[in-house]
Amino acid sequence: MGAAVSALLHGLRDFGGRWFTPVALVIILMLAVGVFKAKTDAAAARKRIGDLEATVAAQRDEARGLAAEVQYLESPRRVEALARRELAMAPATRDQKKPVAALAAPGPQAQRP
Repeated sequence: MGAAVSALLHGLRDFGGRWFTPVALVIILMLAVGVFKAKTDAAAARKRIGDLEATVAAQRDEARGLAAEVQYLESPRRVEALARRELAMAPATRDQKKPVAALAAPGPQAQRP
């Protein structure tokens, strides 16, 4: 096999003369730099993805916490207790409620001069 490779390289040297080796080295160097850059870019992209996934997880945790806080703040028991304590309000009693017919009936008319 070593003889076959040697014969191939000798044939290529004859084909390209003195320019083949430097051109081949430049191409190999360019390919190596390209592979290195691709690997570096891929590593940076993986790191960025990891950072974004961590940010998304933190935002989801915060959203869950905020949803729980909203549920607590909107609790009917809590709102009623605040209304009683802070505003001295209470639910309407039966005596305060009127039938719909009483609301639709005309009231006393203002007298005109």
